Amino acid sequence: MVFLAVKTLHASRTLTLALAMIAAVGCNQEEFYEKEYLTPLKGEVAENMAPNEVFQATAANDGQSSTGNNSGSGSSNGSSTDPNSGSSSGSGVSSSDGSNSGSNSGPGSQGPTCSPVAGVDNYTQNVEQIGKVDILWVIDNSGSMANEQDALARNFDGFINGFLDRNVDFRMAITTTDASSSTKDGKLIGRVLTSADAALNEIAFKEEFKTYVRVGTGGSGVEKGLHTSLSFLNKNGASFLRQEAKLIVVYLSDEEDSSSESINTVVNSLVGHKGVQANVRAHSIVTVTPSNSQESIGNRYMAVANQTSGSVNSIHEDFYMTLSQIGDSILTLIENFATSHLPVDGSLSVKVNGVAQTQGWSFDSNNKVVVFDSNHVPTAGAQVELNYNYCAP
Repeated sequence: MVFLAVKTLHASRTLTLALAMIAAVGCNQEEFYEKEYLTPLKGEVAENMAPNEVFQATAANDGQSSTGNNSGSGSSNGSSTDPNSGSSSGSGVSSSDGSNSGSNSGPGSQGPTCSPVAGVDNYTQNVEQIGKVDILWVIDNSGSMANEQDALARNFDGFINGFLDRNVDFRMAITTTDASSSTKDGKLIGRVLTSADAALNEIAFKEEFKTYVRVGTGGSGVEKGLHTSLSFLNKNGASFLRQEAKLIVVYLSDEEDSSSESINTVVNSLVGHKGVQANVRAHSIVTVTPSNSQESIGNRYMAVANQTSGSVNSIHEDFYMTLSQIGDSILTLIENFATSHLPVDGSLSVKVNGVAQTQGWSFDSNNKVVVFDSNHVPTAGAQVELNYNYCAP
């Protein structure tokens, strides 16, 4: 395991479906199939679409999308693609000789309109330090979100157990999408929860989180989750964020974001708290296909997730699997060497203490991380340099 520190750089069928899926995956998993509006997609096009195509068709902003299921350890629900890249298939893992294993025409492969820009990420290896991560949950507290908040609380084990098993040093905070007043905008719900709390009393820690994420349904119907995430970090960053920790933001909402900030402004602001883009990931659990008039597609949340190499997840899907996949993706990020951008296919090279490494590593393009083989892990204090070209947005 590698730990490192950055140096620079159908309503009637709903119940039947729920019971069938619970039986299939085990009694420890609680499904989200409670709402009666979970009916089949309407229209000939939607009915003929494969699940991946539904994500592709609804994810907006610069043609970015997050689709499919990533393979390998630490897989996330949705493989991020940068502007001008194709769709992803296969394992999405490149070997140290620059060739891709499996069929992968998306991540690691840029389209013909790409204008390559040189990128570099530098790390100092530290195998003695446990990976650190600061996680902000942004929860929609408008009138239609009671079931989703319950689903997040009930399935939290799927997210957190991997962190507890690996003794990850984490902090978690919760805010809402309500920006209707200065006191509500970016407000900390409850208190910051930490791995130390979990070590002291795991059951109490989990129950406290489950209480906090049920943020209620009395919030503003004009959801501004992107804005409130920035407000929270501006107000609480000094006490919540740690310089050596990765920053993760998880957005949960069934409606589109109404913040005034542009997508680039949001991404740049998040990255600004960490210094380099490789240290930031945003994940979205949002409406991909509306099921009633109260919902709208979360294009802006999806765009921020795509631009930070995070995952896009449907709010209508199984919460246990979604949270497990997001958790695995975070673990992959903090245990390996991330690139700030998606390298153009074949352009990535790796140096350790200035010496080019032609073997012993692979590139996981789904998570944008370099993974060293167990017998090639750099020693503590080693300087790791990732050089590549990427398509400028």
